[in-house]
Amino acid sequence: MTGPMMQSETRRTPSAAGAELNDVYFVEFAGEPLSLYNAADVLVMMGGFTMVEAVGLDKQVVSAPLKDKNDQLERTIRFGRLGYVIPVPPDEFSADRLARPVQIGLLSSPAPNDLSFDGLEIAGPVLAAALP
Repeated sequence: MTGPMMQSETRRTPSAAGAELNDVYFVEFAGEPLSLYNAADVLVMMGGFTMVEAVGLDKQVVSAPLKDKNDQLERTIRFGRLGYVIPVPPDEFSADRLARPVQIGLLSSPAPNDLSFDGLEIAGPVLAAALP
């Protein structure tokens, strides 16, 4: 699924990668993507916060951050080291380079997810205790 502001030239790369594989679908942005995420076997993302959400759904994630987005690259590197995503270096962002990681994702299971997504429950009492 494309991002809401993805330029058409950028959109062509993942679309072309998907066209090379059977049972791979490339869709335009949807306002509520959760049902699409849940239906997917593998998600190709750019390393943003939605990638973190996808990992929380126990999905196989291929992360291909943009060259000029250091935060995406940092998340991709760290999550890749932990085995939560299949990283694609930014200088390798092409249909040919995306096809193989997607194939790997289709043939493997996501890493066991031991991340805690209970930030609100944890932060609330800590912040409340810090108040005068």
